[in-house]
Amino acid sequence: MQKPLAKAILFDMDGTLVNTLEDIRSALGSALSLVGLSPPSAETTKSVVGRGLKNALKGALQDAGATLDEDVQEHLY
Repeated sequence: MQKPLAKAILFDMDGTLVNTLEDIRSALGSALSLVGLSPPSAETTKSVVGRGLKNALKGALQDAGATLDEDVQEHLY
């Protein structure tokens, strides 16, 4: 009897299987540019990858010299 095919395959794209550091940096940079901020450094991006979106945004904002208002943060998360 044949094993059934998998219905889904999930990947964790935080650099575990594929080096996505520059892609993540680009995405964070695009988001920050919408509010007039510069993209995060490669070092900052590397330090926040794998820590969740909330921490990634927080680190990228700090790198740009900005913070996220607590009320806005509460609304978003």
